[in-house]
Amino acid sequence: EKAELFTGILRYFAALSDKRATVVALEDLHWADSATLELLVHLAPRIAGLRLLVIATYRDVEVTPSHRLFAPLARLERTPVCRVTLEPLNGRDIRALIEDALGREVSLPDESIRDVVTGCDGNPFFAEEMLKHAVETRSRRRSAPAPLSIRALTLERVAALDPADRALLDNAAALGRWFVADTLAVATQRPLTHVLATLRRLRDVGLLSEEAHPHTQFRFRHALVRQVVY
Repeated sequence: EKAELFTGILRYFAALSDKRATVVALEDLHWADSATLELLVHLAPRIAGLRLLVIATYRDVEVTPSHRLFAPLARLERTPVCRVTLEPLNGRDIRALIEDALGREVSLPDESIRDVVTGCDGNPFFAEEMLKHAVETRSRRRSAPAPLSIRALTLERVAALDPADRALLDNAAALGRWFVADTLAVATQRPLTHVLATLRRLRDVGLLSEEAHPHTQFRFRHALVRQVVY
């Protein structure tokens, strides 16, 4: 039975942490199955007296109200957990990441490094993939498209969208990284209320962000995402 299994796992962790301090890391919780999430909710209120630290990471932009992680997160908030939000890295930190990754044996022109710093928008995954791409294509004269890994990740997310939402996203990409909802409505000949509803769905899945403006303005969260969609 599930209750017996969860109790057995808790006892195992208790025995382990009694011998030495223990850290359990769960990566990419937004991909976890329901049983793993139930186990986490079961453990959280019962480990306060143990030398046990559970660290779970997830991409918050993935967790919409319909996501299976949404309800377990709400339950975890009622237990003694500490949430740490990771903000985008600043330019100095991205440059430090680049220097550490390149080491002393590999060098890139300053222009290529600037392209990575400005193009990654503080996202370390994008920075690493752009850097690898820059190293692999440094002998080419023409600028190559976005790294395959970023294109694949973006297109996978876009493919899951409703076709009508995808069509509006395509039109938004043609307007640029920043765009006004009114302009998009005129360009696509759709009612503004319909366009706003669609754009806010795209905002909720982390593709766009909404910003204060005399007119309702949106922007692609990452320039690379807009480039791939375009």
